[in-house]
Amino acid sequence: MSNTAATCLVTQLVPILINPSNANLGVKVAFVFFAPPVPSSIYMYFCFPEMKGRSYLELETMFQRGSPARSFSNIKCEIEVATIAKDDDLEKPVAIVFDEDLSKI
Repeated sequence: MSNTAATCLVTQLVPILINPSNANLGVKVAFVFFAPPVPSSIYMYFCFPEMKGRSYLELETMFQRGSPARSFSNIKCEIEVATIAKDDDLEKPVAIVFDEDLSKI
């Protein structure tokens, strides 16, 4: 629904913005579409952590410990997996040991 609404809005507004008898923006209409992503890109760069190569358990531990998002790439986690015997002999991780190297932050 929101995609349809956005499409209708853009198709109605862009001709008005470009038209010389109305807003007369011409090529400058690109700034209308360029401006909103700039602050959100800056926010994502500084506030979203790097999750590449991390398991769910490592990320969960780092978020629970309140580690700063910009230092996620410098934190080393050692995961010790204990196994619980189940009926179908599947292994299930139950413990994490967190080792944070604060000297690199």
